Amino acid sequence: METRSQNEPAPPGILMRAVSPVDVAVRNVSVTAGTSSRGPSIFQTIRSRKVLQEDEESGTTSRPLLNNVSAYMPQGSLTAIIGASGSGKTTLLNVLAQRLDESTMEISGSTTFNGVSQLSSQYAYVMQDDCLIPSLTVRETLQYSGELRLDDVLSAKERSLIVEQTISELSLKECASTRVGTSSAKGCSGGEKRRTSIGIQLLQNPSVLFADEVTSGLDATSAHQVVQTLKDFAKRGRTIVMTIHQPRSEIWDLFDRVVVLAHGSCVYSGEAERCLPYFKSIGFEAPPFVNPAEFLIDLAAIDNRTPEKERIDLIRFDRLRTSWAKHNDEVTDARTTSANLSVATRSSKVSTWRQFRIMTRRSMLVSFRDPKGLLGTIAEAVAVAFILGWAFYKLDDNLQGIRSRQGAFFTAAAVQGYLMLVYEIHRCTEDLPIFDREHSEGVVHVLPYLLSRRAAKAIEDILMSFLYSVIFYFMVGLRPGTEHFFIFFATVLLIQLTAVSVAMFSVSIFRDFPSAAMIGFAVFGYSNFSGGCFIPANKIPPYVGWVKWISYIFYAYGALMNNEFSGRIFSCDKPEGVTSFHCEQFSGAYQLRVSGVSLSISQGLVALAGLVGGFNVAIGLVLYFFPVKIRMSKKPQVDFKPTIHVEREGQSWSEKRQEAVISLMQYSLDVQKRRPWGAIHNQISILKPLSTTFQPGKLNIIMGPSGSGKTSLLSSLADRLRNSMLTSYKTQGEIMVNGHVATNSRLGSMISLVTQDDDGLLPSLTVRETLRFAAALRLHDLSVDAKHQKAEEILLRMGLKDCANTLIGNNMIKGVSGGEKRRVTIAIQLLTDPKVLLLDEPTSGLDGYTAQNIIELLTELAAEGRTVVLTIHQNRSDLFATNVLLLARGGQVGYCGPGKDMLPHFRDAGYECSEQTNPGDFVLDLITVDLRDDRREVESKKRVERLLSIWSAKEKEHSDKKSASAEVWSISDDAKVFVKSPASFTIAFPILFHRSALNLWREKNAMIARIMNVVPYGLLIALFFAPLHTDYQAILTRLGLIQLVCFMYFMGTLNNAAHFPIEKPVMNQEVEERAYTVVPFFVSFSLLELPFTLVASCLAAVVAAFPIGVRSAEVYFAMFFNIFAMLSCGESLALALNSVLSDSGLTLSVTNVLICIAQTMAGVLSINMPKFLRDINRISPITYVAGNLAPYFFRGVVFDCSPEKKLPGESCIQTKGDDILQLYGLDHNPRVQLAILAGVMLGYRLFAFVVLYLRKRTWK
Repeated sequence: METRSQNEPAPPGILMRAVSPVDVAVRNVSVTAGTSSRGPSIFQTIRSRKVLQEDEESGTTSRPLLNNVSAYMPQGSLTAIIGASGSGKTTLLNVLAQRLDESTMEISGSTTFNGVSQLSSQYAYVMQDDCLIPSLTVRETLQYSGELRLDDVLSAKERSLIVEQTISELSLKECASTRVGTSSAKGCSGGEKRRTSIGIQLLQNPSVLFADEVTSGLDATSAHQVVQTLKDFAKRGRTIVMTIHQPRSEIWDLFDRVVVLAHGSCVYSGEAERCLPYFKSIGFEAPPFVNPAEFLIDLAAIDNRTPEKERIDLIRFDRLRTSWAKHNDEVTDARTTSANLSVATRSSKVSTWRQFRIMTRRSMLVSFRDPKGLLGTIAEAVAVAFILGWAFYKLDDNLQGIRSRQGAFFTAAAVQGYLMLVYEIHRCTEDLPIFDREHSEGVVHVLPYLLSRRAAKAIEDILMSFLYSVIFYFMVGLRPGTEHFFIFFATVLLIQLTAVSVAMFSVSIFRDFPSAAMIGFAVFGYSNFSGGCFIPANKIPPYVGWVKWISYIFYAYGALMNNEFSGRIFSCDKPEGVTSFHCEQFSGAYQLRVSGVSLSISQGLVALAGLVGGFNVAIGLVLYFFPVKIRMSKKPQVDFKPTIHVEREGQSWSEKRQEAVISLMQYSLDVQKRRPWGAIHNQISILKPLSTTFQPGKLNIIMGPSGSGKTSLLSSLADRLRNSMLTSYKTQGEIMVNGHVATNSRLGSMISLVTQDDDGLLPSLTVRETLRFAAALRLHDLSVDAKHQKAEEILLRMGLKDCANTLIGNNMIKGVSGGEKRRVTIAIQLLTDPKVLLLDEPTSGLDGYTAQNIIELLTELAAEGRTVVLTIHQNRSDLFATNVLLLARGGQVGYCGPGKDMLPHFRDAGYECSEQTNPGDFVLDLITVDLRDDRREVESKKRVERLLSIWSAKEKEHSDKKSASAEVWSISDDAKVFVKSPASFTIAFPILFHRSALNLWREKNAMIARIMNVVPYGLLIALFFAPLHTDYQAILTRLGLIQLVCFMYFMGTLNNAAHFPIEKPVMNQEVEERAYTVVPFFVSFSLLELPFTLVASCLAAVVAAFPIGVRSAEVYFAMFFNIFAMLSCGESLALALNSVLSDSGLTLSVTNVLICIAQTMAGVLSINMPKFLRDINRISPITYVAGNLAPYFFRGVVFDCSPEKKLPGESCIQTKGDDILQLYGLDHNPRVQLAILAGVMLGYRLFAFVVLYLRKRTWK
């Protein structure tokens, strides 16, 4: 498609581009939540309906989310949906955007757009959670999004201008070249990520824009700028509908219409200017100098902290609801007037070819930057090829070398493919959510996405396959000849493509890793069994023989075997040449015949290419017909009743104890970025030297725009900044407690920190259960009833009564709201009545009413002698504290002192705050640089620099304070009251075990995967190997059986990946908080794994051992114990690496590489390894599995040749099982090998504990 001529004038800004007007109306909409206990999958509809039916049969009451809501949002308007947390704001927005999964919810009523029910494709949705690519910069994120969303008729220059204007309007100029980052690899701040997400949606110039909590996490100034931008959009004919928690008074003036929700019911919907008069008319008048939004949220909220307050509020709520139900007749008229308008529907703005090119470039850039991308996969391929090539180094032409060649081909066909399969599954679980978002928005289609992903990964696929082939082929010393090498390379490349296709197919079915890995391992399992390496293809039982025709390992192994053996005769030391049976075994044709390889090289390669295409077609069909939709959490039935609340009005939570005054003296913080070889290449100043005092008895608030260092300051005080190989933090100055110098580590042991994220919550526990377990771990000296009483008291004080029995949830299961989750995190820290409490954005994502309650609660805590320090972005007019530390971007101090003196300070500087303005908003506006355009940027920078210089000069005037004491503060005498002591083992262990067991019981996917990854594998052994024969080919079959039992090692790592990553962030946070030590966690985690591992091992042994002909109790026990040991060692190895590495995908990849190497060196695939590798092999449990199973399966067995193989007067070579044991070096005492295996298994678990323990000690 041709683009606009470069001579034509540039297009108007994003605010000026015309759109098709759309009126939005909802009438009598009600939503009742169904239930779901698993993540998105293609089976979700069937499963959800079944669960709903079960709920009806069991009498379970569904959870109402919206109740008979009606509203009207005309074109050219900005409508705000407001209400307390859990009032249904996000649900109503999702109903409007038609983003709810109707299979899990009952939705009634109508939603129309210009009078029709079909939503125009020209709409956008800003989600509450940011879904961004971490390795792209802000500018690159918007550029690629712009290319995918903006019309083809626009030139590249015009699209770039629109992107730059978006960056400017959203104040993203200073972070435009900063990568988005993650929680472990810091990049943009939370506010900057939020604005980037908004910018992505604004680029497509939508007629209708839905925005869920767009100001959450933003400072007051940035929030006002964002809403002002949305208002400007609305003025140009767009329909903007947004939810918002804490709109400042200036933001309220920007709203055209307001929808007020309370407990899922609408208590007002109409023009904003008529809102307050309406409530006045029914007896609720807003007091003067109060933010209208705060008044309305407070009015519609229900305070359930005490029964009396709840009763009064419920009476008021019922009056509000009935009054509005009588008053509301607006929507009927609205639907009549909008029926004549038409909805502009359109196809995608961007052609399929251009989508392909854009996503290919984006994916290639991400792959180059991502350490798990190009460099990571190449490093893995080179390392594995070198080690495996070493294991098969320069094979001889004798029988051992010939057999080892077959093992090498299995390694090439199966092992490397499996490594990429697991690695790609993890990458796809991270990448597909980006596609899900863009696909749901209509900007990305399935076909170009699949093609672009493979095109972008083509360099990775080809390069790693080529390097692997070069290293492995020539180290092993395979068949000379250029054509043979390139056939080997082509086979390895097709294996790579098949593996990544299977991985994406698995993730397209299930988005969570445990379930996707189960699908991927099932495909690998049947391909492995029917591949022809362990069971000759012509000896596979006929009832499962058909499976080989869909096995990629079968085709790959056949092609590699043909490439090496077809037409080749190895040298034989017998004078008879090939006429004797002994030398016939040196014939390539004989080896192909014995292995059952019947396909040619070309047939194998064509079939592999067909499987690649087939899997990708299946992926496309699944992604197209089964898109991911929003799901709701299951509300579990709890078997305990809430403890009756005992009113404690006027009482302190705890008796007065010694207070802690924390002072900072010229305290500064820098971060150093290092190269991999250790050289410092960049040092960034996060906090400039500052001096301040955080006093007990009053709130201490740290304010400042995004990027001012607020979070870093709190993390530094709590000793939560962790150095890594590439990043280190450097502090200068002193921290003093009650006049004595304190180290960061000592201070960190006495502080409770509420972080900005909510990672320390288990998703499958309810709110009440979470608090009760937290109380049990932290309140050691109280009785069980007293602990429950404390949990109930905090639950009520935090306003969590209505969601007390709702699951926490995660990104796969919709549980409590973001605001409710925030309050749970705060409530956990309040359980211990901390003397020093730091809170990072405690009111972020909360409505004004809930935020007020939290600030009131924190004020009460401070009044009792605690030192409470909090950062805050947006504060209410009545939430202004007495001590304020105001930071500008870059960590410079703009003001520090009592709140009552702050406005006079700025008045003396020439800036007067009006009585109608929130003081917090006022000072944040002053100290923030406005980046929306060049003129504002220059003016605001001058203002900020002037204010900083004024405060710096004022500080110097008061620099004659007492110097800090040289005495280092130590834990002694009365200082011990500050330090938190961890729970003892006897207290922590049963609590942790109970909590983890309950969470795992509700994580059905993870629990089922632990069994279903193992038992079906045992069934496959029975299907493919039953019964064991004693002919000559059975030698290969029995060796293959041993090797496949060793593959249980992999399943142990998958079991760990399904469980430990969920527990890890909770453990990290609680150990940091000194709730308990590593020991009880490790023991409880290990014991919780034990019954699953025992049951899975026992069942797998039963279904595998008896059908293949095991009749001895000793051999059955050996099968059971070997499976159990393999699972346990896999879990231990993964646990150890998971403790060191922060990325669970990288952990899984490294673990599988190590296990693949161990598999190769077991003694079955590679017979004559170098001595060094044989010595290393002594610490591998696989060595002892092969060492004890081989005698059981070979000792005393005689293998007969078929009659046609015998020559007159001769017998077959190696017909005795004992000869096979000697050939492979497996002639051991099996009982001794089992005993050694038991010791190695225990050693691996002890090794995992030592690694975890030392890792936590290093963090300390």
